[in-house]
Amino acid sequence: MPSFKRPGVYIQEVNTIQSIAQVETAIPAFVGYTEKHNNNGRDVLNRAIRISSFYEFEQIFGGTPEHIFNLSSAGATSVRLAKRRFSLDFVSPVYRLFASMKLFYANGGKDCYVVSVGAYQHQKIAQNLVKKSFRRAKISSNVSIPASQGINQNALESGIAILETQADVTMLVIPDAISLDEADCFSLQRNMLHHCGHITKNRVAIFDVFEGYSNNNSLERFRNAIENGPGAEFCAVYHPWLKTTVFDTSEISFQNLTQHSREILGKSLSSTLGSGRAMKRVDIAALTAAISGPLTKQLIKPKISADQAHRILLSISKDYAQLISAMCENVNLLPPSSAIAGVYTRVDETRGVWKAPANTRLNLVKAPAFVIDDNEQADLNAPANGKSINAIRSFIGKGILVWGARTYQGNSNDWRYISVRRMLIMIEQSLLAGLRQFVFEPNNANTWSTMINMIENFLHQLYQQGAFAGSKASDAFGVNIGLGQTMTVADIEANQIKIEVFVAPVRPAEFIVMRLVIELQGQ
Repeated sequence: MPSFKRPGVYIQEVNTIQSIAQVETAIPAFVGYTEKHNNNGRDVLNRAIRISSFYEFEQIFGGTPEHIFNLSSAGATSVRLAKRRFSLDFVSPVYRLFASMKLFYANGGKDCYVVSVGAYQHQKIAQNLVKKSFRRAKISSNVSIPASQGINQNALESGIAILETQADVTMLVIPDAISLDEADCFSLQRNMLHHCGHITKNRVAIFDVFEGYSNNNSLERFRNAIENGPGAEFCAVYHPWLKTTVFDTSEISFQNLTQHSREILGKSLSSTLGSGRAMKRVDIAALTAAISGPLTKQLIKPKISADQAHRILLSISKDYAQLISAMCENVNLLPPSSAIAGVYTRVDETRGVWKAPANTRLNLVKAPAFVIDDNEQADLNAPANGKSINAIRSFIGKGILVWGARTYQGNSNDWRYISVRRMLIMIEQSLLAGLRQFVFEPNNANTWSTMINMIENFLHQLYQQGAFAGSKASDAFGVNIGLGQTMTVADIEANQIKIEVFVAPVRPAEFIVMRLVIELQGQ
């Protein structure tokens, strides 16, 4: 206190009510395989690395995996080359993290964690798959994913365990999960749910449906494998997969075929590339040599490079263009979880974590893998068993929209909506961080009063932003601390301060009912 002995102006600094800061709500963690795992010379394998851009991801974790295909004898699903049909098989390991990171940032993603559990394995595995005639995925509107090669369930689960001590993670996403065999995929997803709903309880998992690219019984198998018991409100499921534009025809060419397939392609095209004005200016022999040439480095420089041959073929060969389109269709068919993580981030930034992340357009997506109609969504959204799955739908004039906002525990009145679950996590974690300073304070009325003021101030700010329902603040939230209210003498003697916080979260207006009444004209 200054001494007031002379006329003048005096300054006093007064401490205001201590405040609670809102924690971050949109920090997903991605677990999967990458090209490399090197951060400025430091190996970051099996480490949670925080990044803020796709450029940073590429610098640390590298680029796209190779996509290797094989042409074989005609099957039920095939591509046409020189009036013959060939089956197009995807024979390389199906690594999806790189493409998923592109989807994440295209849809609003910002800061996130990445855990690399291993590097890509390509040529060796792909050649083994061809030689041993392993099960392959045929490219069409009805794609089936190959048995997992180079992707290990235990490795992915070890990546989940690494995140247990990463307190600021709020979402868990593993796009590579659906590249495992079906049983392993479901086992991994159950592990993800246990991590979020029982171990950490401060984050949610975003699930993809195994084989969710076709309208078969994939949903039934998923629901049978994943229970919606205690903790199921810590996950949300989205369906179907997405036809994206992550990769274009400049990134896929005949160089993505096995050597044997390149030879088939060269022979097939040489029989058709001989007529037309455009072909008079093209050296057919040099063109087919570029196609059929070995994948290894050639001693003699070819007349036409592989890139030049690819561009020429796209412009003059309908068969080749259709082949490349089929290959692109396969590599661009992606699970939606990473795009949804981007949507969560975008909505949190623009509206708040309490806003349902739905009725939101998806970027880099041209269509869902198949169309879901109103009747089909009724079973997705509110099934009798409560295992709610959020639909992704296409609407004329609106584009591709996320059209669901439910947790997997759809029958719960408290935890039906993912926005409510995530908002309560935010409040819990914010209070946990803000009240830690009182651990060694006296357990008396002064401390309780200060804590009440801090919590009410924090909740009132959220109320003003629209986080809670209620025409006035007293209807929206409340805080109780004190002897005879939340504590007994025994609690105080045990050095415990017990706090009760009540909030009325807003819920999405899922069902809007209009009543139209026609009044007859009076006589």
